[in-house]
Amino acid sequence: MGGRISFDLCPIATKLADLGDNAMVMDLGPNLQRQAGALASLPGEAQQTIRSAVSQRQAQAGSRIASSLDEAIGQNVDTIALADDIIAKRAAASAPLYEAAYGKSVPFTKELETLLKRPSMDRALKKAQELAADEGIAWKPTPDVRQLDLTKRALDDVISAAKRAGSNNEARILQQQKDMLVGMIDDAVPEYAAARKAFSGPSSVLDALEEGQSVFKRSMTPNQLRTSLLKMDEGQKEAFMQGGRAAVADVMGTARNDALAARNLFSQGYNKEKLELLVGPEEAKRMLGALDAEAAFARTRDVVTGNSESAARLAAQNDVTVGKSGDGIFKMAANMRFGDAAGAVLDKITGGIRSASQERGNQELARILTADAISPQEATQAIKLVQEAAKRGEIAADEARLLIQAIPVAGSQQR
Repeated sequence: MGGRISFDLCPIATKLADLGDNAMVMDLGPNLQRQAGALASLPGEAQQTIRSAVSQRQAQAGSRIASSLDEAIGQNVDTIALADDIIAKRAAASAPLYEAAYGKSVPFTKELETLLKRPSMDRALKKAQELAADEGIAWKPTPDVRQLDLTKRALDDVISAAKRAGSNNEARILQQQKDMLVGMIDDAVPEYAAARKAFSGPSSVLDALEEGQSVFKRSMTPNQLRTSLLKMDEGQKEAFMQGGRAAVADVMGTARNDALAARNLFSQGYNKEKLELLVGPEEAKRMLGALDAEAAFARTRDVVTGNSESAARLAAQNDVTVGKSGDGIFKMAANMRFGDAAGAVLDKITGGIRSASQERGNQELARILTADAISPQEATQAIKLVQEAAKRGEIAADEARLLIQAIPVAGSQQR
């Protein structure tokens, strides 16, 4: 076991960096959290330091999550107003295309005549006639493109209502009939297909918006989702994406009070992939990282201020109560048990808790636990002591490495 051992401090520094600018040393593991909880439960300056740091950080959780959301998808919007805006914008842009299509004729084939005689199609045709009358459009005995388009839009409304009512079989049958009608018009009038690709109607936009809002509740694979998007017109795609982003905003809103629940939702099924599709891979990564950090911060808060780990906290209190002697704070924090010599190594970081006043040592420990790192000078001394102990054979190389990696060093990685 002779020779000098080389240690990499990056893992711990990386973990702190991953948790963001608000991370503290006590977030790095359950033992460090319990030490912080022990200090928070005892009267003194250390208690105030720990509790103040935790409460102030938690008070800003909502704004941090909101900021993360705004960076990913922009400011929150009114989805209904947004849908109206999409409809108005797409209708205006597609109007010339529809006018061009309406000037064309559709062969009144036997297949088209048979389709229009079906009960649901007949009802849609009558509704289209009412719509035409309301718009002042003359109704022809043989339906033209405009009349058939009005029939299609009447079907859109019925299909949308059936979906909202949970009448899935009815919606499925009506959708099949609408697809047949639209296919016949598209084949005969390519201009109509182009117009529909730009904008297929208000109902389709509202339906797409609702589909987007429920994207994390539906068992749809990413490939199925992409296929569905390919079938949508531009207005539907825009509405779906905005609805999906509204769903993301709802989840992140929940995260203000329960970051772990929000993170778990994105971990279910294909939700992570759906999130990436909605906001982009890099933004999704940043959002999930923000949720991971807030979940870690909430866990620290619960351990520090909660009563669920009283036994573990009592054991930690033995190490920080004035007049008590124990295994050493950082020995317990690292959960190592290979001799007082090794355990004392990391106690050096606190400025010698055993040899100095316990209360002063507790405050020093509280300072370290609530910091984002300790000084390079302190870490260098600790590393030197560990290396020397390993060289003498007092501790194994793997054990020494674990001890070293429990030391988060200020400046070892850009935060």
